[in-house]
Amino acid sequence: MMKNFMKKIFFVACLLAPALLSAQQPLKETLDPAIRVGKLENGLTYYLCHNNLPENRVEFYIAQRVGSILEEEHQRGLAHFLEHMAFNGTTHFPGKDIINYLENNGVKFGANLNAYTSIDETVYNISDVPAREGLIDSCLLILHDWASGILLEGDEIDAERKVIHEEWRTRNSANLRMLEAILPIIYPDSNRYAYRMPIGLMEVVDNFPHQAIRDYYHKWYRPDLQGIIVVGNIDVDKVEARIKELWKDVPAPVDAAVREYVQVPDNDAPIVAVVSDKEALSNSLRIAFKQPVDTTSKMTVEATRKDLVRSLVSMMFATRCSELSQLENPPFIMAAGSYGDYFYSPTRKAYTLVAIFKTGQWKQALEGLVSVTKQAYEFGFTQSELDRAVAEMESYVRKSYNERSTQKNSKFVDKALTHFLQQEPEFSEEYSYELYNQLLPGVTLKDVNETFRQFFPTDSKNMSLVLMSDENENSVIPTEEELLNTFFEDCKIAVEPYKDEHQERSLIPQMPEKGRIVKTTENKIFDATEYTLSNGAKVVIKTTDFKADEIQMYALSHGGTSLFDVKDRPNYYVMNSLVSLGGMGDFSTMELMKQLSGIQASVSASVSSYAETVSGSSTIKDFETLLQLTYLRFTTTRVDSARYVAWKSRMTNSLKLSESDPMRPISDTVSYLTYGNHERVRRFTQDDLDKVDYQRALDLFSSRVDNAADFVFIFIGNIDKEAAKPLIEQYIGALPSTGKHEKANGKVMPKERTGYRESIFDQKMETPKTMVYITYSGKEKYNLKNTIVMSMLSQVMRTVYTETIREEEGGTYGVSTSGSLSRTPKNSFSYVIAFDTNKEQASSLADRTIAELKKVAEEGPSTETFDNIRAYMQKEYESSIKENKYWASSLINYYMYGNDFYTDYLKTLNSVTPQDVQKMAKKVVTSKNLMKVIRYGIPEDSAE
Repeated sequence: MMKNFMKKIFFVACLLAPALLSAQQPLKETLDPAIRVGKLENGLTYYLCHNNLPENRVEFYIAQRVGSILEEEHQRGLAHFLEHMAFNGTTHFPGKDIINYLENNGVKFGANLNAYTSIDETVYNISDVPAREGLIDSCLLILHDWASGILLEGDEIDAERKVIHEEWRTRNSANLRMLEAILPIIYPDSNRYAYRMPIGLMEVVDNFPHQAIRDYYHKWYRPDLQGIIVVGNIDVDKVEARIKELWKDVPAPVDAAVREYVQVPDNDAPIVAVVSDKEALSNSLRIAFKQPVDTTSKMTVEATRKDLVRSLVSMMFATRCSELSQLENPPFIMAAGSYGDYFYSPTRKAYTLVAIFKTGQWKQALEGLVSVTKQAYEFGFTQSELDRAVAEMESYVRKSYNERSTQKNSKFVDKALTHFLQQEPEFSEEYSYELYNQLLPGVTLKDVNETFRQFFPTDSKNMSLVLMSDENENSVIPTEEELLNTFFEDCKIAVEPYKDEHQERSLIPQMPEKGRIVKTTENKIFDATEYTLSNGAKVVIKTTDFKADEIQMYALSHGGTSLFDVKDRPNYYVMNSLVSLGGMGDFSTMELMKQLSGIQASVSASVSSYAETVSGSSTIKDFETLLQLTYLRFTTTRVDSARYVAWKSRMTNSLKLSESDPMRPISDTVSYLTYGNHERVRRFTQDDLDKVDYQRALDLFSSRVDNAADFVFIFIGNIDKEAAKPLIEQYIGALPSTGKHEKANGKVMPKERTGYRESIFDQKMETPKTMVYITYSGKEKYNLKNTIVMSMLSQVMRTVYTETIREEEGGTYGVSTSGSLSRTPKNSFSYVIAFDTNKEQASSLADRTIAELKKVAEEGPSTETFDNIRAYMQKEYESSIKENKYWASSLINYYMYGNDFYTDYLKTLNSVTPQDVQKMAKKVVTSKNLMKVIRYGIPEDSAE
């Protein structure tokens, strides 16, 4: 099979490192030396690191090398169930005391306190904890309890069954169903990976005896399989001593069960799986080639170099796939190839090709994927492709190195998790910079081409071919035999060598006439500098050092699509997509991507209902490129007819697939009950797509960015103002201008329907899932205090609904509830309550959510809940003001709308009372504008 394409390479010369490095030598670092790692006599591993970003915060993690793969048949789902139980009572924190204690200290359940269970690992975290000695000690005690002191009380177990059943209902999507269908095929012979998805079996979850979960806990949660990670503003010596003291009462396991890692054997014949689902919203093809098990150490320079070469191969292959996807009649929507785990098993690696394709076009996708792979296999990559990939990799490494002094706690946590769970090296930024700068220049074309060819066998052993399809009248679903035979036939197709026709050239061939700064003003509120340019554009620069090598840009003006005639809706609806389709200046999208290889700068644009925005970011080195791209985005649109044809075909496919989206009836109903069939907000249809005029859409965009005087340009980051000034004059000062200023036209936008509106309907579904959606709306002044109060009300109700709808009723995995204030087209509020549930409880739970909101309106929030939320918001504020994105939001709010939400934030937050929240709740529930939608999910085979 594939005589010339899949030729087996039994012997390949070793990948040679540069002369200054011996490929076989061990790495100088296997873990960032900023992290202290140790192991107790009982086998517990710990990772400790002092870091002060965010300031005065600490992260606590306990990672376990255990997951659902270790469940016995009668325990399927209990690894995940156990994760839930960790928040329902431990030795030192009975009941909900972990949640209550931490929320009393500004640590929010869900946002900062969480966990996940996967097939081979389980991780718990307490994040963003204020660095107070007593609190640090208590968090270590919580980790200790999770490790060996979860109570697993019978009543608590029984109460949690319904919650997990509702989580299963919420997560049971088309993708999950198709995945569960293919797993026994790609993992044959009763391999455990086929039957150990963490959510488990509901017949087990609903009925298991209490002892079953206790057995799992005591068998697998033990120190030799656990890693403690503490990162932040800590005294490492003190924390280390405290860990040793706490865990001295946890003995090393005696006659412990062996933690075996399930192996994935070779397959002598191709594995083929074809699955489909009526609710699938995409089509995918995966071809995986199992790789020989590598028993060599990961802790050598050679292993790192191999990983580096594989990464370069993936980058180059992805670029070729991207080029194919941009043809007028592309074989697939997108495709890529990567080296990694064989599906879900870390014990077996594979090289996996993936393609996403349009409905019914599996043959085109398969042929395209095989052909682009065969082309690279037979003829290799080119030197120019490798040069660009190396430049791109160098830019990543350089940026990481430049920002080594501004790394957040989460970065060190990730390093420790990877080192413990995957047992892979995690370097410091200094060593990574040194090592990669030594290795990258020595990577040759021979290296990458031989590496790519090694991924593929000469025969059909160790290959898996998986197709996931939608189901509608346009679907074409092959049999497994047809899919495999087509693959073999495609492997015989002759291919031509790849031609890299890109020519390096200037982004802007001829520099425009520069403008000049005519006025400079200091904004003392935000410690920023304002420049007014000769073309009327306003530029605001705020220099920060939160990220050592980051500059963000936001250019905004008022107007948006509200200034377009509604007759142009088909064009302005897709305008943002079409603008990015053609590239910029003289460069197609693909040419621009190649031109910018090794450059960390990007720009995007969008026009919303009331404003237009051009945003971007760059490193310090690439700031001028950011400005050049900004100039091109403002002054040029580019037609790419071939890409437009492909885009229109994808849109047609997407519109058709959306008809199968289980959420569509809900969203359509909500839209209709809110705005009726108003032309500006109704669903975009195939008829609309057929009316799109490509050039007209580009012209509409140009009309919104043709007047620099109407824009404010905001720059935030590590930017040198004096060095930036001549560049700003050259590129922003050169933008065309009319000198006029516009405002959005709120009068043309749809008015929300008023009064009580209700819709209750049945919907056939693969997995019946009932959804409740409730909205209140009305008038409310947009200001800082009301914004804070509405946020507090939302958080109060999340707490209330967790306690009542989730915990007491067991009726949902979680209630999504949020209130928001709008300034345009008029000052108003909206309050939304939404959740999935079962058919039997839907009506009563809908009533109770409203009743609980009314209760807060009548009685106000509890003092404890209110104080917890205020403490959390203050903590979040203290962290956020050290983030560039906070200042971006604040400056946009100030310069676009005249709102200063920074100066008096803490003063206003501390002035808010429980009575203010109660008053806001009363404002919500007394509004006459109430919409209630209940979608009852019923089985597909239900009678009409």
